[in-house]
Parts: sequence; structure tokens; C-alpha cells
Amino acid sequence: MLHSSINDSVYQVPLRNQTVNAQIFNSIATIDIIQTFYNDTQDPLEVTVNIPIDEDYGIGKLTVEIGDQVIEGKILEKQKAQEKYEDAIAQGHTATIASEDNEKDEIIKLTIGNLLPGQEAKLEIQLLNVLKIEGAAYCLRIPLNYFPNYEAKLNGYSYKFQVEIHSDTPITYLSHPNSSKIVKETSDENLLHIKLEKTQENVYCLDNDLVVYYRTNDMESTVLFSQESESHPDQVAVMLSVLPSFIEQTTSVPSLDTYEEEIPDPQDVQYINPGDCIYIFLVDRSGSMRGDKMQTTKEALKLFLKSLPPRSNFEIISFGTQYTVLSGSPNGLEYNDITINNAMNQIESFQADMGGTEIYQPLEYAISGIQTKLQKRIFMLTDGEVSNRNQVVELAGKCPYDVRIHSIGIGRGCDVRLVSDVATQGKGSCSLVVESKDLKAIVIKALARAKDPSYSNCKFILSQNPIISANNLKHNLINTTGFELFRNEIFLILAIIPKQDFENLRISASSDINPISNKGINYEWSAADFRQLNMGNELFKIAARMSINELSIPASKYSRVPTKDIEKISIEYQVLSKYTAFLAVNQNDEKPIGELKQINIKQEDSIPIERNEKRCRRRVQPTSPTSQVFSFSSSNQDQIKKKKKCKEKKAAQKQETPKKKQDDNENVHHNQHHQLQKINQAMADTEMAEEEEREVETMQIDDQIYLEGYNNNQMQGLIKSPLKVSQLPMEEQKYMLSYSYQQVEI
Repeated sequence: MLHSSINDSVYQVPLRNQTVNAQIFNSIATIDIIQTFYNDTQDPLEVTVNIPIDEDYGIGKLTVEIGDQVIEGKILEKQKAQEKYEDAIAQGHTATIASEDNEKDEIIKLTIGNLLPGQEAKLEIQLLNVLKIEGAAYCLRIPLNYFPNYEAKLNGYSYKFQVEIHSDTPITYLSHPNSSKIVKETSDENLLHIKLEKTQENVYCLDNDLVVYYRTNDMESTVLFSQESESHPDQVAVMLSVLPSFIEQTTSVPSLDTYEEEIPDPQDVQYINPGDCIYIFLVDRSGSMRGDKMQTTKEALKLFLKSLPPRSNFEIISFGTQYTVLSGSPNGLEYNDITINNAMNQIESFQADMGGTEIYQPLEYAISGIQTKLQKRIFMLTDGEVSNRNQVVELAGKCPYDVRIHSIGIGRGCDVRLVSDVATQGKGSCSLVVESKDLKAIVIKALARAKDPSYSNCKFILSQNPIISANNLKHNLINTTGFELFRNEIFLILAIIPKQDFENLRISASSDINPISNKGINYEWSAADFRQLNMGNELFKIAARMSINELSIPASKYSRVPTKDIEKISIEYQVLSKYTAFLAVNQNDEKPIGELKQINIKQEDSIPIERNEKRCRRRVQPTSPTSQVFSFSSSNQDQIKKKKKCKEKKAAQKQETPKKKQDDNENVHHNQHHQLQKINQAMADTEMAEEEEREVETMQIDDQIYLEGYNNNQMQGLIKSPLKVSQLPMEEQKYMLSYSYQQVEI
């Protein structure tokens, strides 16, 4: 049980234990998080847990087990799910709802309401994910903040971590968390199976992310899976996975090396050496780059220079209406402490003072004017506001093979089409910097892509028209222009096709031949090449989630997100989206007695709050991505009475005669001063109570009062400013006090 103290009183947070089970099939992972809650108080509880996720994660399943009842959650439209949840709570049933946070896409908010005294509930939520490559190895990472309140010293709940790895090629390297052990290792001619397990009685012993790394002896082998589902009997889901690795093949017999808590070193792998490079930075210093854009560009440029590999050369070309070159030498500047320090000093003085934006001439100089035997890696940092976009893109497409152009779009208003097309034609990568906090990760990724070999002009074609088709890198497969696949970046295609078309399925892949490795991607696969997984929904849900991710990105800044299409895919394939929610309801024979207390379990050292709800709602300002909005809930009997009273009041209003309405309006003027005094006194009392609550360090409670039901042309919806009613114009005060929901009880 978790404990936290509020004003020297100890509150028990009802989490007994947690289990994390992960199943890995090559690069696909399903992660089941199982939490057991128990209510040993005398009141029904509403418990909220935040689960942080990455964009690529999909929520595939939610089940609730109470006693001998197991209820599987269903995906519904978000507003509809919320209404059903509130109705279930009001009727005394236990209900669970999970949805993406409205303000933070990377947070799943899971709430279990009406956990009755003495009742135990086991919640299981399934995450679906594609593994990433770190240190030239597959990486499964379970963040520490998956384990609620892990920093609280009084934590007492136990946890269990299990991982099963299934690989169709021999595993040669395995790194696992400390104190974990290999409990099973089996293999046959088709599949290698390794099971890891870690169990501890107290989660406080957990002080790092749980991370598993593994490599196979043939990382570049193509993986093909298919799956059928009872939920979609007329469809088949297929997956194709490609991982360019450019590893020198060895003839030695593969053997498994295991390590505890080791971060894999990519230098352990014998890569094919692409050769030495000169890194050329085209820096936009035109007038449109003034302010934050110029500052972000300078910070990015400094990060690039600090991160360059040893024995490399570099050059900086500033451009506006004209362009200037830092060194003017054919080979640029050698990378050493003196040249880097001098360049840093020069960058510090950069201003957006070079007039208009002319990219063509400096780009042409970088491609052809710098005469060197070194391979060229060009980085273009710009907001892309040019008048000759087509000519610039055409120039990028004429690059010889040893020249690559990587573009960095600066600011929210940058020309995304320009920076994207230049990178595509220049056989490079495109990154967008909207906020400076993203810089470090973007620079590291861009440099890695620049240093590493890649497959160019890649094209993948499906012979059948899929119901859904998506890929993790969001490339346009229909476009005739090929794209780049970089070393150690997994490329996944997932598609759902009619079952009747599966037998005739063909997937063809092609690319240019890499001159360093003398290899390319030139294959064709048929239905017979796909390994069939067990009956299930995993591939269907991952395909649906990838499709939702693609649809969530507008085609341009003038395009709208197709919310109805996303909602349809989400409900049909039962995978969570921003516009839907999971709902599970358990009908209780025993009705709750007492007030419903709310407790929030956070993924940080925080204090759970329990309060009674009044008609006044407060807004809690989140202090971190895992902070929650506390809503204060009254007893179920009170909620039912309020709903009934509200309905009776509305019915009575509909039957009012015009004469009665006129009398009521006159009474408003008579009682106005008294009502204003009552509301303002209530709000003053609220502010005083909130001032005391500010002593709790982890809370930031705003003194804004949300008055329900106010809606006219001037102030639509809820009042969301901290003004008292008496501070509003007189006509607005009259409207407020005459409205059917004018009472604000404190």
C-alpha cells in the first residue's frame, strides 16, 4: 500500500502490487501493465493514475477484474464514454475510464470510480509498440514512471517484471536489468525464445528504467508477419519490417552473450566504414529569421559543432541576399579545439541582418564550389521563405551520390514543403525545430543520419488495395519519389487487407545500390513468405494506431485533422485515440454508502488529495506532465438527487407562462444585491481555503471559479476569468442571476 501525509495525517493509497509483462516478436512489443487496487477505507473511492506513453504507443486493451467478474473495456466516442461513466458512478456501480489527456498527448489518464469499501479491482492495460534501436541493438524500455509514487519512501507495494523475446534469428547479445534472471531459454529451427523475470517486494528498490537490449546475428533480415482475428474474420493484417544495419557479416557460429545492466556499445559491431566527411552548414540569416528563430539557429549550430565526430572537417556558409563563407578553403576547417572555439565566437555574433532569402546560390556553392575529395554532408538551417522553391528543390536533386543534404526547418511558420522536398531530393533527412527543448535530440539524430550509410530512392509497392496502410516513418508510399532509409532505423509497413485478396498479395521493394556496401533493397515477397502469428488483434491494432498517427498530422497548415475518420478507425479496431475513450463498467449488487473520495496516484513524489465536491469547481494548474486535475465528487445519493432536481427544474421552466417569466425578471432586480453578496462571500471563503492549501508544496490551486450554465453571445460557455460576478457589466450580472443554474453553493 502507498502512503502519503497531509497535515501530519497519513492516507493510504490503494495500490497493492503491479506486474509488467512484455512480449517481443522481433521488433514488435506488447506490454501488459497489471495493477491491483484495494479499498480498505470506509468510503467508496475514485482513483486516478497517469500513464505516460510515447506517440508510437497504442493502447490495445483494457480489462477490469472485480471478484469473479472480468470486464473488457470498449472504445467509445470520448464524450459518450464520459457520460456513461458518470451515469454508472451515480447509480453506484464501479466503472473505469481511460483516455488521452486533453492537454498532454503523451499522458493516458486512467480512473477507477466507486471502488467500494473492502473491494479489490485488478486493472490490465495493454500497450502496443515498435522497438527502437539504441547502440545497434533492439531496445525495450519500461520507464520508471510506469510505477506510481516510486520516490515515496513509505511505498510498500510489490512489483514483477517479465519479458519474453521471440526471434526468428539467433540472439547474440542480451543485456537485462540487475537482479533479473533468465528463467527460460528454448529454441527450434524457426524460433528462439528467452524469458526474463525480476520480482521485488518493495517498489522503492527500483531506481532506474527497466531496459532490455538484444541483438541478433542478422539484424538486417526482413521480417514478415501476418495475423487473422476473430473480431475481423474477413480481414488479414500484415507487417513488413526492414532494418538497414550495414554490418560486416561474420562466418563465426553465433553464441549468446548476456550482461547485466549494460548499455550496448555500437563500436562492438563491425560497421562498414562510409569514409571521412566534411560537414557544411548553410545558415539562414535573412530578416525573416529575427528574434527566436535566430537564437534557435545559433543554439542548433553550436550543438552541431560540439557533436561532430573526430577527424572531420566543417564549413559555415551564412546567407541572406548574398552569402559569406567562414574559411573559403576547399577542405573547410579541420575539427580541433582552436577552430571550434573560433567558430563558436563567430556564431555568437550572428544576426538576422543579411536582407532577403536566397538559398540557391549558397547551396550551389556548397555542392559544386567546394572542391574536395571528402564526402559532403550539407545541413540547411532555414525558415524556408523563398520565392524560387522549385529551382532550389531541382538543384538538390542533382547532387552526386557522395553529397547529402539534410534540412532543419526553424520555427512554426517555416516552409515545411521546401525543407522536406530538399531533403528528399538531396538523399538526406528533414527535421523541424518548433521549440528549443527539442534541439538536442534533433541534432543527435540528424548527425547520426549524416554519418551513417543509407539506402536511397527506396520504394515499396503493395499489389492489393489495403483497407488501412501505414508506416512508422510516415513516408508516402504512393508517391513515385523514393525515400531514404538510414542505418539502425527500423522501417515498418503495416496493412489490413481483405482476406480474399491475401493469397494474391505481393510486396515489392527497390532502392539504389549503396556503393560502399554494394548492396540494395531489391526484393519481392508473396503471401507464402509471411509467418502467421497466433489468432489475435495485435497487428490490427498497431496498424490502426499508425494510421491514426498519420491522419493526426495535417497535410499542410491549412488542412484540418480528419477527426471523424480517426474516430471511426479507433472504434472499429478498438485502439485508443485522442477522440475516444475506453470504458468498463461492473454492476455492483451492493450500493455504496458514504462520500466518494478521490485519490490521485502520480508517477512522481506527490501528495494525494481527498476532498468533497461542492457545486463550485476549482481548476488545478498542472505542475508536470504527470499532474492531474482534481475533481471533487459527492456521495452517489447526492448526485442522483441533484440530477433529479435539475431535471424537475428544467421541466418546470418549460411550462412557465410569459407572465411568470416577466415576474421572475423583476424579482431578479429586487434580489440582485443579496445574491451578489452571497456569491462574493462564497468566493472569498474559497480563496481563503485555497490560500491554506498552497502550503502543500506539490499543489498549485487556482482561485478561478467556473460558473456552470452561462452562455450568451458575449461570453460563450463557462466563465474562465478570475473576475467576481460584481465586476461584470450590469447586464451580464442580470443574465447570470436570472439563469436557471445561477446558484453557486459553497
